Amino acid sequence: MCGRIVSYSPIETVAAEMGATADLIAEAAYQPSYNVPPSQPLLIACPVGTDTTQDRRLLFASWGLLPHWAKDPSLAFKTFNARAETVAEKPSFRGAFKYRRCLIPVNGYYEWKRTGKTKQPYYFSRTDEHLLALAGLFELWRDERLTCTVITTEANAIAKDVHHRMPVVLEPEQWQDWLMGSPARAHELLKPASEDVLNSYPVDSAVNTVTNDRSDLLTPVALE
Repeated sequence: MCGRIVSYSPIETVAAEMGATADLIAEAAYQPSYNVPPSQPLLIACPVGTDTTQDRRLLFASWGLLPHWAKDPSLAFKTFNARAETVAEKPSFRGAFKYRRCLIPVNGYYEWKRTGKTKQPYYFSRTDEHLLALAGLFELWRDERLTCTVITTEANAIAKDVHHRMPVVLEPEQWQDWLMGSPARAHELLKPASEDVLNSYPVDSAVNTVTNDRSDLLTPVALE
């Protein structure tokens, strides 16, 4: 799964790396965060125009997808992740998977390794220090609330040591196919990242408390 995200790069940097233009509201409201939980805003890069253009716009979306038919907004606490294996068929996600795919640019994410009763947090980021572009979906709920979800898949050999699931990480050459390609082509991209894309290391358990939001959460710790 993917249940905690890190997003600290200046919005100008995110826009440049994603080939996107920042929405004025997102640009004004964006605040770097080292510990973003579900229900909080995430930057998403959405396609603009037709399948022949690569224009993208950065918007703010609440993390936890609400399909248009949802009556209770608390559903979002169950839909912050979508499984690659079922995203095309599950009612909560299938409409967005067909028509409303996005990229979710992040610096990294946390995952927890369970050993007995202990859960040790690990931080994952790109080995080349660029942003991770996560495969996502978005929906506008009741014409007033933009929401999103992160798609997960089986873990690769690096991530599997910590957790059996990982977010789908897309490479730049895949972005346009993901955003504007057919559902069949998009589904082909929902694979684990190559082992050389990610690195990870253990971090302090202060991450476990969502109100802790500071840069030293990313400092590696030594395990006993």
